[in-house]
Amino acid sequence: GATTITANNTFFGGNKFEFQQNIATENFDFVAKIKVDTVGIFGLSRADTSGYGTAICLNGSNLEVRKVSTTTGTVVYTFPLGFTIVAGSSYILRMFKENKDLKILIVSENGEVCHKIATYDSTHDFGRSWGNPTVFAISGQIKITDVFLAKSEFYHNKFLHVGDSLVEGWGVISNLDSRYKKLFDELIEGNTSISGRGGNTTQDLINRLISKEFNQYLSERYVILDVGTNDNNFLTYKNNMILLINAVKALGKIPILVTVTPRSSFPINEINQWVRALGELYIDKNRVINNGNENSWNVSYVLADNVHPNELGNAIIFKRMLFDLYPFYSTKNYN
Repeated sequence: GATTITANNTFFGGNKFEFQQNIATENFDFVAKIKVDTVGIFGLSRADTSGYGTAICLNGSNLEVRKVSTTTGTVVYTFPLGFTIVAGSSYILRMFKENKDLKILIVSENGEVCHKIATYDSTHDFGRSWGNPTVFAISGQIKITDVFLAKSEFYHNKFLHVGDSLVEGWGVISNLDSRYKKLFDELIEGNTSISGRGGNTTQDLINRLISKEFNQYLSERYVILDVGTNDNNFLTYKNNMILLINAVKALGKIPILVTVTPRSSFPINEINQWVRALGELYIDKNRVINNGNENSWNVSYVLADNVHPNELGNAIIFKRMLFDLYPFYSTKNYN
């Protein structure tokens, strides 16, 4: 369930979410998914009772690194986010301490990303790893929808990414490393098996996967079913997807669905509404590449065929994967 934090103008005046363990381990990811009810100053902290704890704060259009030495902290670094925090939107906040570096990754649901490294020095006396990991709000109101700690060694999840021409890489054939699924594969240290074939429908996936290819991927825990672009009948799509989902689960694996991108005369709205309402994990690919209308591409992200994403489109879909698949990668690996 969600935890609401209403600010009272201090870091730790009772309106906070705090892990009760005082942790000194350096290589820990501290990650939270937060929805902003009222815009203010909020973020993550590892608070040290000696006053050397570190907090990352989102403050309007800025990212601040603060030394937890006062009730509201001392600002050590200020970085531009590159976007503005807005009410009603959700964000992934990540902080990772490695040696003298504090690695920070902020991801919005619209595919906006801020990645910064703050380095300790004698002038900016901050950065000890001690303290209770805490989600706080100095001003405004936030809702925590998920929060966790994980060792970097935890990230050994393996994926099978199956689908159609968008998975195969049609449109970026000259640079297949720019495919969104390849970018994610690099982030999780090569733990993705990619199986895409241009023109595939959900029925094609059934034919080639259930009795054949699935048996070749015994170690993959997650299966991304990235298909639907070529399905022009919603009921057929739905029935086939249910069959595929059940087949994945029968193998002891976890399915991840994907919303489909715009295509003229195809049941885009029906498919995507169903995917979002089903209750399974999913990647909301359509959200970041449309022009405000689910059935129309943002022209910056699509090839002339109005079907396949260009390199920029692949990049923005990857950034949405950073948001939707946030538990499955380490902040340490992002660059």
